[in-house]
Amino acid sequence: MKKGAAQGFTIIEVILFLAVTGLIMSVMLVGIANGLNQERYRDASTSLLSYFKGQYSDVVNVSNSRSQYEPCISGGPADAGRGTSDCFIVGKLLTSVVTTDAGGNPLVKSIQSRSVFATTEVTPDDVSGLTPPSDIDILKDSDLIVGDAVDTYTLEWDTALVRPSTETAGPTTFSLLIVRMPTSGVVHTYVTNAAGNSPVEVLNSTTSPAEPTADLKTCIEPGGLIKSTQQYTGVIIGANAANSGGVKFVMAGDC
Repeated sequence: MKKGAAQGFTIIEVILFLAVTGLIMSVMLVGIANGLNQERYRDASTSLLSYFKGQYSDVVNVSNSRSQYEPCISGGPADAGRGTSDCFIVGKLLTSVVTTDAGGNPLVKSIQSRSVFATTEVTPDDVSGLTPPSDIDILKDSDLIVGDAVDTYTLEWDTALVRPSTETAGPTTFSLLIVRMPTSGVVHTYVTNAAGNSPVEVLNSTTSPAEPTADLKTCIEPGGLIKSTQQYTGVIIGANAANSGGVKFVMAGDC
C-alpha cells in the first residue's frame, strides 16, 4: 500500500509568499497615498478658485455682512439704529498674508478679505479736474474705507501661494480691490503686488489713471502633496474682471 503524498507548504514557500504579498501591498499603498495627495491638491486648487469667485459674487450681489454696531468710520459712532447707515458697501479688499515656516522662509497660506465702503455719495458732476472724470477719480472722491471685520481664508491641505515660474521665485503677495462703481454699478478690479494696502493706495498703484488694470496670476505650491518636479496649477484673475467669470484655473504647465 502506497503512502499518500506530503501535504502543505514548506517554510521557504510561506516566507516567499509573504514577501511577495507584502511587496504588492506596499506598492498598492504608495499608489493609494499618491492618489489621495493628488486629489487633495486638486481640492486645494478648486477651493481657491471658488473663494475668489465667491468674493466677486458678494460684490455683484451686494452682500453686506456689516453689523449695525460696526462704525462706518473707524473709531467713530455706530449707526443710530437698524436700517440706517452713514456709508454703503461697494466692494472687497483682499490681501495676502505672509508668514514664515520653521526655516524662516516667507509663505502665503492665507488671504484676508474686508468689506469696502463709500462714505461720500458722488456723481460724475461732483468730480473736478477731468471732463469726463475717470472711474478712479470718482472712487477716490467717494472716500473709500475698509470695515473692521476681517474674513480669513486659509488654503487647503497646507498649500501656499507662489509666483509663476516665469517670475522671480517667492510667495505671491498682492492686494486685490474688487469695487462696484457707485455711479454706474459696473464692477472693476484693481491689483497691486504689495499686501496690506488701503483702497486708495491700490487705486494709486494702477498703471493707467483712466482704466482699471488687473492680471493677478498665482500658483499653488503643493506643500509635499505632489513631487516638486510635477507642474503646479493655479488661479488667474483676468485684467479688469467684472464678475466671477474673470476667475479661471491656471492649468499645469502654465504655472
